[in-house]
Amino acid sequence: MSESYLVPNSFTQSAAVSACGKVGRWQLAFTILETVHVASSVPSVSGYNAALSACAKGEQWQQALLLLEVMRNNDLRATAITYNAVISSFENSGQWQKVNICLEAMRADDLRLDAVTYLAAISAFGAAEQWQQALGLLEALRENYVVPNLNT
Repeated sequence: MSESYLVPNSFTQSAAVSACGKVGRWQLAFTILETVHVASSVPSVSGYNAALSACAKGEQWQQALLLLEVMRNNDLRATAITYNAVISSFENSGQWQKVNICLEAMRADDLRLDAVTYLAAISAFGAAEQWQQALGLLEALRENYVVPNLNT
């Protein structure tokens, strides 16, 4: 029987990093991301997004900010999904001030704040008992006609 090998690519990398994130193994997600970076080229935006989601699940806001900076250094354009994951990483860390910085960065990057963005930011403000900020975003959500969907 002949052996066959799966050649790592951006799709397999993203899938592996995502799987690690879903089970709270953010360190392993980082290792996979770095391995692909060393072995081939710069990881894809989806690979970084999967690692950022792992950071959010693992409450690793410092690592999320580091990854965002690495993306920028590699000339990868952050997406709304990127920022949503970073914002989610702030939820249980008390880093609510950084939420506003991310929201401003999204606007500066001409990214639309979607229902997931608002929900993540409101959750981070709520967890930090910053109800005025949360109410302000809820009002902005209404003013901008963002319609929550079944996932939000």
